[in-house]
Amino acid sequence: MKLCFSDIKDGSPIIILMHNGSVHSKMNGHIINLIRDDIATISLDTPTSHILKFDHMELDFIYIAEDGTPFLWKKAKIVYFKNNYVLQIKGDGTKYNRRVSYRVTLSMPAELRKMDDSIHSILVKDVSLTGFSIVDKKNTLGLSLDEGATLTFHDMNYTIDLYGTLIRVENKEDSVVYAFTIQRSCRDLPSYITNKIGDRRSNLPPSYII
Repeated sequence: MKLCFSDIKDGSPIIILMHNGSVHSKMNGHIINLIRDDIATISLDTPTSHILKFDHMELDFIYIAEDGTPFLWKKAKIVYFKNNYVLQIKGDGTKYNRRVSYRVTLSMPAELRKMDDSIHSILVKDVSLTGFSIVDKKNTLGLSLDEGATLTFHDMNYTIDLYGTLIRVENKEDSVVYAFTIQRSCRDLPSYITNKIGDRRSNLPPSYII
């Protein structure tokens, strides 16, 4: 599956992956305006007010479609020109391997609705485009493998509602961790994950700053 760069709408959230030797970082941003089929102006959520330079490093560009499918463009370029960051790519984006989709650590209160419609207060441990895990500190859920459940939580003005099936159970000393694969996602999940990643900005090495 491929995606044309020109199919990305202005204002869409994006992720830039930066590789400089053994240093690996990621940065959140948005498409401002498509200039042509392979060039767009972008905004970057940077941890500094300085202009960033991207010389001597490899850049990958990720866009997460509205249906949750991530697309990857490798060997992208970013330059600062006339008060804007300009992103240039080559060719179409390819579907990103879902096995390495970003997993965001949360550890926040949530509700889990079991198949019998009972609702339980739990902690959501992490979430990605393909799965989520929860923590049952009371050890009262008693879920079985392949059992379905609906997770609901609120964060950053988002309401995330996901249905998944249980694929792994991990017993801890004081809790039980349940891992689910998502069977029914929600429209806001890609945007939520992208913005959550951007909210945890990595400190950039000095070599990134002009």
